[in-house]
Amino acid sequence: MFRPASHRIDSSRRFSRLINRFSSLMATQRGLLLLIGTVLVTLGFAAQGLVIVLLVSRYAWSSALYWLCLPSALLFLGVLAGFVGIMLATPLGQGYKDK
Repeated sequence: MFRPASHRIDSSRRFSRLINRFSSLMATQRGLLLLIGTVLVTLGFAAQGLVIVLLVSRYAWSSALYWLCLPSALLFLGVLAGFVGIMLATPLGQGYKDK
């Protein structure tokens, strides 16, 4: 059923060139995807905070809504800290105890 479509994708020269270009681009700019992920997580965190503040202030909902959003805010902060940690791990190198 899927064999003809997968065979066309596998044998496509245009798709192969696209993958090769993307691969060579990522080889020269190794941290680009991490940087993009960090920016997206930061934007998502800011958007979530803005929406919650506007909902609570404009529609006079209970401020208990802030407590409901705490787990997802902690998730955003955890993922952001992980991205920053990964980006800093390589430039900072080994620690004194690792040598």
